[in-house]
Amino acid sequence: MKKSPTKPFLRIRALPKIKWSSIRWYKHRWQFVVVALFTMICVLLFPHASSFRFADLREGNIYIGEPIIAPFTFSINKTAEEYEQNKRLARQSVYPIFTRRDSVAVVQYAALQDFLTQIENLLEALAPDSIKALKLRQAFDERQNSISNDGMRFLLSGFSLRANANGRLNFKEYRQELERIVRDLYSIGIINLERSALPEYVQKIAIRRGSDEVIEELQNLHHTGAVNNAALQKLREVESFSESAINLGYQIATSFLRPNLFFDQLETDARVAEAVARVPLARGTVLENEKIIESHEKITKEHIQKLNSLSAAQAERQMSEGTWQRALPTLGKFLMTILSLSILIVFLRYWRMAVYEDIARVILIALILLLVVVLAHAINRMDVSEYLIPFAMAPMLLTIFFDGRLAFVGTTSLAILLGSLRGNEFTATFLCIITGMASILAVRKVRSRTWIFSAILYLAVAYVAAAAALAFLMHTPGARFSSNILNGLLNATICPILTYGVMIIFEYLFDITTDATLLELSDLNRPLLRELAVRAHGTYHHSIVVGTLSEAAAEAIGANSLLARVGAYYHDIGKLDKPEYFVENQKGGKNPHDKLAPTMSRLIIINHVKRGIEIAESNGLPKELRDFIPQHHGTNLIAYFYRKAQETNDEAEIHEVSFRYPGPKPQTKETGIVMLADGVEATTRSLRDPSVSRIRSIVSQIIAQRFTSGELDECPLTLRDLNQIKESFERTLTGIFHGRLQYPGGPEKTADSERHETSEKQTSRTSDGNPTSHDSDDGAGWPFETETGTLPAREKPRRS
Repeated sequence: MKKSPTKPFLRIRALPKIKWSSIRWYKHRWQFVVVALFTMICVLLFPHASSFRFADLREGNIYIGEPIIAPFTFSINKTAEEYEQNKRLARQSVYPIFTRRDSVAVVQYAALQDFLTQIENLLEALAPDSIKALKLRQAFDERQNSISNDGMRFLLSGFSLRANANGRLNFKEYRQELERIVRDLYSIGIINLERSALPEYVQKIAIRRGSDEVIEELQNLHHTGAVNNAALQKLREVESFSESAINLGYQIATSFLRPNLFFDQLETDARVAEAVARVPLARGTVLENEKIIESHEKITKEHIQKLNSLSAAQAERQMSEGTWQRALPTLGKFLMTILSLSILIVFLRYWRMAVYEDIARVILIALILLLVVVLAHAINRMDVSEYLIPFAMAPMLLTIFFDGRLAFVGTTSLAILLGSLRGNEFTATFLCIITGMASILAVRKVRSRTWIFSAILYLAVAYVAAAAALAFLMHTPGARFSSNILNGLLNATICPILTYGVMIIFEYLFDITTDATLLELSDLNRPLLRELAVRAHGTYHHSIVVGTLSEAAAEAIGANSLLARVGAYYHDIGKLDKPEYFVENQKGGKNPHDKLAPTMSRLIIINHVKRGIEIAESNGLPKELRDFIPQHHGTNLIAYFYRKAQETNDEAEIHEVSFRYPGPKPQTKETGIVMLADGVEATTRSLRDPSVSRIRSIVSQIIAQRFTSGELDECPLTLRDLNQIKESFERTLTGIFHGRLQYPGGPEKTADSERHETSEKQTSRTSDGNPTSHDSDDGAGWPFETETGTLPAREKPRRS
């Protein structure tokens, strides 16, 4: 009999796997990380709680606010400069401690006596001078003190050993003088340091002997390097000594001089530390209910010190109330930073979603703002004028990398944050907004390298105006007003130059294409464009005209006109491979497509998009320009070859999707404009009689066809934009195909010739193999109407 399986006593169900991607905030995780790191750094850069409240007060300004009354009695703290000065004076008040060692003098004096006795005995000995000289030299060598030949001759012949000297110097008297000189030098004291080893302010030292301590003038003592000179001076003071006697005495005496006053480093340092510790932090007291400063009163150093002391006392009281109270200042800094950034974050989240979702660009924005914050903190620490803070660097970089609206919102967040970091200082906030606005206007449209000079001029005017407004409002003294203007002008000169250098670095690190880069790529002498002009002259001319149309249209709707023009220059570089297969490069000769099947022609036409991307990548074109190559075609149908395939393949089914470009559709306003300009230029180029009415009709048809086919669904072009683009195209094309006067004697058009041109078989197709707009069937339906109110008659394409 089978046993039933034993049931587990406790069944644990497997926990369901968490799908992080399904959590709403998970996709914003990297944005949260960037904001958190930025906030942490800013919180660390905030002023300390003890000096935050009144950090915006400046000496010489007028205090505008309610009178400040002391809520309790507190001490007036010294300023950092005062406290450091008092500590410095306390250090200087301590005498260096030296210890006298009498044993050194006793030992050296006894050694001198023994040496002189040995010399005297050798001189009295009955021996030839040569033997005496040999033994005397040995005696000197034992003292590691060699004697010169002149000294030896004087020692053997210059002394008398008896009382009757017969004009010679008595050796016993000479010996007594040497012993006296050495004894005097030791009694004064020889310190074991050079004078340069002691600070200049040291004029006295303390000398300890046992438990006794005396203060001596430093100039009365002998130093290690100067004691020999002192010995020489004393020898010269003896009248009976000749020059030879002085030299010999100097050689003997200095060999027995050693320091007997030794510096006590430990004791000196201990006394210095004790003196510094006794320096008080306070220098006065403010009583409870005492008025500190009145409204509209001129701020002095005394006011600032009292208010900072009040802030410090309040912070100490708050810290003593508990952990929660100690955390409040940090929490306030955190909230201030988050709320300042929230202005920019909300703008990015709802009005610049593409930037918000690109974490690299979010990091770039954070680095730009953080760069200015760190520089402002460093300048604040150096206690120099706030007019030297490079406020304009962030607005200029944000405008160059993104756009003016994002830059202005970012400047607003930065202004609030910098004002908070400087202790709720209104001046920093005001200067940041005014100079930021000026810098945004200066670089809103970079079309040449001279934008640096424009920025300098705009910033100079902004700083002068802002300094004048603040000076008149706060009754700033004339000297400080002049100083602020000079600092502002200096900042206006340096800031654009620094911005240019930082722009190059960030542009390389984050692979962002700026207008400066586009200016370089717009040079028609660049190798790629010159090659296009030589090998595919028709495509080159087409690209230049498309660039002109696109630039004017982008200007009309407020898009990036420079990007549109440069993108148009490179949008057809894929035709470099087989230029003869595109109609604009055919000089009226045979059409290679006549010998190819429609499917093969389709492959050649579509392949120029792929080759264009490859050529762009190999030439280092930025992604913003590479996007123009596939997007200006979108998913348009290659209509001419599609119809030709239908006509030549009656049996096989022809799929329309195989004759469409792979896309993607235009994703930006600029690529959408180039798509429209490309079609309009190719169509109007095929017109025999480009009259104003026909140009307007064709422009309307092209835009209507792209709009109704859904090619513009993914780009942010609005109907209002399309209307403005249409009007811009019409103006530009009318200027290109302007009418010419009929000169006398020139050929005149007859009615027959006009009918001949109208009935002539059309071979015109767009550069990508499509029929011109007026050949297609789906150009109607656009809400605009032409001047005549009807669309122009269609013309049939020529069949080969």
